[in-house]
Amino acid sequence: MRDPAWFSFLAALLLPFLLLPDVARGDDAGPDGPGAEYRTHAEVASRLKAIRELAWGRGLFAEVVTYGTSAGGRSLLALRLGRSTPTVLVHGGLGARDAASSAACVALAERLARGGAPLAQLSWLLLPAPNPDALDAFLAGRPPAGGGAFDRDRDGRRGEDGPQDVNGDGEILEMRRVDARGPWAPGEDARLLEEQGVDARRPVSYVVLPEGLDDDGDGDVAEDMPALDLTRQLAGFRDDKGPWRGDGPFPGYAPEARALMELSFAETGLVAWYGYTGTGSHVLRASEQGKSADADDALYGLLGAAVEERTGLGVQKASAVRGGEKNPGSDLDWACVHLGVPAFRIPVWFLDEEERKGEKGKVAGELDWLLWNDRVLEGKGFVAWTPFQHPTLGKVEIGGWLRFTRWEPPTDLLPAAVAKVVDGPLAQVGFVPRLAADVRVGPRGGGRWLVTARAANPGGLATDSAVAAKQRLDVRVRVRFVKAAGAEILAGPEVANAGRLEAGGVAAEPARWLVRLEKPGTLGTLRVEHPKTDDHVVEVKTP
Repeated sequence: MRDPAWFSFLAALLLPFLLLPDVARGDDAGPDGPGAEYRTHAEVASRLKAIRELAWGRGLFAEVVTYGTSAGGRSLLALRLGRSTPTVLVHGGLGARDAASSAACVALAERLARGGAPLAQLSWLLLPAPNPDALDAFLAGRPPAGGGAFDRDRDGRRGEDGPQDVNGDGEILEMRRVDARGPWAPGEDARLLEEQGVDARRPVSYVVLPEGLDDDGDGDVAEDMPALDLTRQLAGFRDDKGPWRGDGPFPGYAPEARALMELSFAETGLVAWYGYTGTGSHVLRASEQGKSADADDALYGLLGAAVEERTGLGVQKASAVRGGEKNPGSDLDWACVHLGVPAFRIPVWFLDEEERKGEKGKVAGELDWLLWNDRVLEGKGFVAWTPFQHPTLGKVEIGGWLRFTRWEPPTDLLPAAVAKVVDGPLAQVGFVPRLAADVRVGPRGGGRWLVTARAANPGGLATDSAVAAKQRLDVRVRVRFVKAAGAEILAGPEVANAGRLEAGGVAAEPARWLVRLEKPGTLGTLRVEHPKTDDHVVEVKTP
């Protein structure tokens, strides 16, 4: 005799794999709406509301939520898409010049709202502009903003001496000054400088500074930035002695960083963290300090391969790219260590190949970017070093990369740049935990029935990561049995602990209840629960 409960169990195991082909065929493919474009915070807010209405029109759940306020008084906005419990957080630009990554996050939101297929397994929490003050300042060509000011030079004033346009050309670039004690020397191309250390024997050495003045009269130029680096404001580790080495006096000092930390920590169903960033050579995975993420190397291998397929970029561990240098503040480490989820950072702007040699797979350097600028932009993206008489430094030269060249794509190249990587977070589809249970009912005589349930995870992701278990952030899978009317539980736990379930895993021990029901019928309801995925509910009946 076929057991209906057993067939239901098999169906639950196979469901995620039956859903995957729709995504692989591209049913979630590109939006029909506007292409990626640079948007101010107000324009991003307007676009999120339009995407919400687009989703509503397709019968999808969507809402725009305000999760905080920036240092400059702007609303911090997030778009929720989908009703499923497993949730992926995707953010746009955290940095001072991350406008392209905000555009990528908006483009992903449009793609999800129009396609819908990935919403069958996942919900999405999208934050295109988590640093809105910085976004608006960058697009307007103003000095860096975001995070609030901090008294870096300990003179009792905060953010009073930052970069500014001292020569009046409408751009804030860099200054270089000849100094035998300077660590910078001319590179292979005279327009570029390379940091080579102090060497008095060099024909010429430079000190490089942000374009600015000595506004506070302390002899230093642009040393008290009126902004914080939010990527270094998120708390990764606090294992170093002495003051906080991230940006600001302590982690979470910036209201934007604190709001993001609180939002993500409260998201109990979070299964992954993705961030777009302006430029880079690889997709970076956690962690940036130490080896904390190594416990999930197997997961990163599988998930990283899916991200590579979606973006065409190689995936590397962030600490390896940093050359072993520790980064005490990091959004990747915040997600890995404090949320217990896999975390990736996806660059929007990169050269497909080494411009100088035309070799595939090589990481483009500054010279490659400069040659690209000469070929594609006719040299207009880099301002030649121009003499300027600085009021306190004397003879300097001002020059460097314009906005929308080296660090952010030109406006006309933005849609193509975003299109290459926008699908990166969709790699998470198929890598979600799922709950199921093999439920069996056997007679024990006298109207008594033994209910045996073994919880399982037929999904492609463990109910909690290995890092979460190591950090004691994991939550055990719980199995509950609720009796039906007329039934009586004679023995069995109120809540059974099924432990942490690996992808495709089954609980080591079954849960059992002895239930009395005088006549055959419904014994009750079995519920398998975990905060990172939807509950699995089974109506339990006598055979």
